Amino acid sequence: MILFLEFDGVTHPRVGSSGFIDACMSSLKEALKPFDIEIVVSSTWRLTCHSSELQKLLSPLGKPIVGVTPELERGTDYKRQKEIVSYISQNNITKWIAIDDSRFSFFPDQSQNVYFTNPKTGFTADDIAPLKELLSSSGKLSLSPWN
Repeated sequence: MILFLEFDGVTHPRVGSSGFIDACMSSLKEALKPFDIEIVVSSTWRLTCHSSELQKLLSPLGKPIVGVTPELERGTDYKRQKEIVSYISQNNITKWIAIDDSRFSFFPDQSQNVYFTNPKTGFTADDIAPLKELLSSSGKLSLSPWN
């Protein structure tokens, strides 16, 4: 399964922190541990960080980083969704999930395969069980990205 991962608002609160927070990373690692996951970076950090930097930043998760989403033109509606769809179609992905904090600006309301975090806290211990439940039901998720 592919996990499309945003950083700001997930690995740390969107405001007030410019670096990853250990508590967010530990909670995310706990949620992902039982699953066979490969990570694709969907965060804008992919535009300024080299792949080796991304690998180092995400190494605490213990999951391989296999790519980054393509960059689409600024001003595109639901830009992150369309970048994910592009990656999915280019790589024939059938099982995937995204973790993000931008519910309305980057994704439509009906995003079944997206787990949204609180941008003020990032991924917390309260997110572990709901994400595990979503990952466990991955066979029930929509194979087409957005219905």
